[in-house]
Parts: sequence; structure tokens; C-alpha cells
Amino acid sequence: MKLTIRARHLDLTPELRDQLQRRLDFALGRFSTAIRTVDVAIVDINGPKGGDDKQCRIHVRGPALGEIVIEHVGSAVLATVSVAAERAGRAVTRSVARRRTFAPALAS
Repeated sequence: MKLTIRARHLDLTPELRDQLQRRLDFALGRFSTAIRTVDVAIVDINGPKGGDDKQCRIHVRGPALGEIVIEHVGSAVLATVSVAAERAGRAVTRSVARRRTFAPALAS
């Protein structure tokens, strides 16, 4: 699983980047064999004007999953990424479960 984190209009410190990586690994790590890439884009919507709108968009891609896109907007970077990562984990869980349910029928 290749993880890429990009930020726009935000300063990601090495400590914050490590926290984000740990949070994403926790949410998606158990599916590392099914996931090829995870791209995370974090944007401060208001930019340098200020405000509390941070947007996190997570793209999860894998041969068995296709493409799953999760987006969440919040006031703090870590909290926003945590919610989006949790939602991405649930979406991947559903996709993997659906594939396991239908795979035996496809093989017959």
C-alpha cells in the first residue's frame, strides 16, 4: 500500500505528518493486500484568509476495490483526517465483504 499525503495552503509539520500516517495505517492497514494506493489531499478551503474549513479527500485504489473516494470537511486537520480515514476504512470493509460474498458465485 503506497500512501501519499499532500497539503495545500497548510503547513504540515513532520510530527503532524507522522500522526496522519499512523491514523491512516490504523484505519486501512489491515487491507494493505487489497489496496494499491492511498492518496490523501488536505486543503485549507479559505486559504490564507483564515477560517476553520479544512477539507480532506482520500482516494483509495486497488484491483479488487476499484476506486473509493471519501471527502470530509472540518475545523482541525487531524480530526478531519481521522473522520475521513474511519469512513474510508468502513467503505473498504464493505467493498471487500461484497467481493467475498459474490466471488464464489462468479467462480461457478
